[in-house]
Amino acid sequence: MYRLKKRHSRHLDAPPADAGRLLREQSPGRAWLAGAGALVLVLAAWVAVSMLFDRYFPWYSMLQGLVIGLAVQRHGRGLDWRFPGVAALLTAVAAFAGAFLVALFLTGREFRTGALALVDEISWHTVSVFAIRNFGVDGVIYMLFAAAVAAFYAPRRLSRQEAVALRRYREEDRA
Repeated sequence: MYRLKKRHSRHLDAPPADAGRLLREQSPGRAWLAGAGALVLVLAAWVAVSMLFDRYFPWYSMLQGLVIGLAVQRHGRGLDWRFPGVAALLTAVAAFAGAFLVALFLTGREFRTGALALVDEISWHTVSVFAIRNFGVDGVIYMLFAAAVAAFYAPRRLSRQEAVALRRYREEDRA
């Protein structure tokens, strides 16, 4: 009796969604490309911020997860498990690579050399020592939480009509 018909019945006026179109719009390739592009941008931003403040910010990997997850969501438009997996994997790589690059640049500043001069000195031993001593448990925890954030934001968000159409389409496939 007191319900506002126009405001609460908007979803009834919308045209029905096409589940086939939703499934065709998925693109794992675009998800990988967008995620990789976001990875490069957030790595550059992390190094720049760390160099600006002369500090290492481990929580920045959480921001990486958010940005990579949103990039995968927007460009991959995925509905299944592959897209959160792509976002989580790229974020895990970005978290480790970002921490390593920040350490490389800050070490270069400390020794008054460029980071590129230190690149020649990188070996498997250097990476393993960094992973155990510097990245360590804290870095792994941040990396896992960042990957979870990325996986949460990676799937496409559906409207009510799209979710209903997709559910009906999948139920028809099972029958």
